[in-house]
Amino acid sequence: MRVSAIERKDLDDAVELSAVIDGFRLWYRFPAGYPVSLRGDAFLAAALQPAMRAGETLVIDGAPVSPRLLAGIDRFQDIHHCWDPAFRKIAIEADVEPDRDAIPEVGSFFSGGVDGCYTFLKHADEIKHLVFIKGVDIQVDNDSLFGEALTVNRRFAAAYGKSLLSVETNIRNFCHPRGTVWTIYTGAGLASVGLALRLARFYIASSHTYAELHPLGSHPLTDHLWSTEATEFIHDGAEARRCDKLRRLAESAPALKGLRVCWQDAGFNCGRCEKCLRTMIALHLLGRSTPALPPLDSLDGVRGMRIESDDELPHFEDNYRLAKEVGNRELAAVLGRQVRNYRVRRLIVDLDRELTGGRLKRGFRKLAPLRS
Repeated sequence: MRVSAIERKDLDDAVELSAVIDGFRLWYRFPAGYPVSLRGDAFLAAALQPAMRAGETLVIDGAPVSPRLLAGIDRFQDIHHCWDPAFRKIAIEADVEPDRDAIPEVGSFFSGGVDGCYTFLKHADEIKHLVFIKGVDIQVDNDSLFGEALTVNRRFAAAYGKSLLSVETNIRNFCHPRGTVWTIYTGAGLASVGLALRLARFYIASSHTYAELHPLGSHPLTDHLWSTEATEFIHDGAEARRCDKLRRLAESAPALKGLRVCWQDAGFNCGRCEKCLRTMIALHLLGRSTPALPPLDSLDGVRGMRIESDDELPHFEDNYRLAKEVGNRELAAVLGRQVRNYRVRRLIVDLDRELTGGRLKRGFRKLAPLRS
């Protein structure tokens, strides 16, 4: 896999940084006049996991990369290969030169959600810039939703005297077709933006606690490995349960007012998806409310929820524990049943894999058309 044609271009209302990676033109757009980096570090971060998935040497043409970043990437590859052998360890060919040219300021990636708000409030004294990215949790062509969220997030930043750096990128259109879904690519995608922005330090907000760790794109084992001599990345917030983060947010009227957790691209907060509902549950149990989400007036939607992955399980368990802590027996019963049902399903899948080689699962798939 080859990264070439790295260039900076001034547009009417933005500065664009781009490169061609095996025929795909990957681009980032930053505020007009921003002094983006023309080094190869950002594109190395973006291309690494797709190259590992393809098992191809990654070549960076015409731009230097950081020796500290290369050392971190060597460890990063070891970790991801252990997590999933489909990500093979590869060679990297590039000119090597230390990065000494950072803007001496601190940023934090921010979308208006629980994790990002918590990390910002925790480090508000040192953070100067909140980095909001179109093309990450909001699709790059969803101008309407991004415009609404941008207005709200700018209002939040202004309430604390901070700047909001708005970034656009087509990075998900690059990584997804190459076998790297966002859940396993998050840290690389955010780091590529941060390396282009050249700030001295970035916080990446944790989505799970230290007790809930499992292979993820953003992880305390790996996020710091994207650091260079000039730019440091810090995985932050894994000490706090989600309900504890919401307690901290409840002390900030701007954070509660602008809270956006939905990933459906169907509105600011749809109030129906798993992320909206689990946030509504926690707010209800904490006795808090926000104009950004409807109150939990009925448990009908909660009863219809289903845990679909190990990534979702800890959030249900957190709300289950919270329901028991505050004495809400009805919610505790519903959430406890969902947690137990998921664990039973996982146990059956594991037993099927170990004892029958997955024949039960294949049999159910064959029967599914007959039942429909």
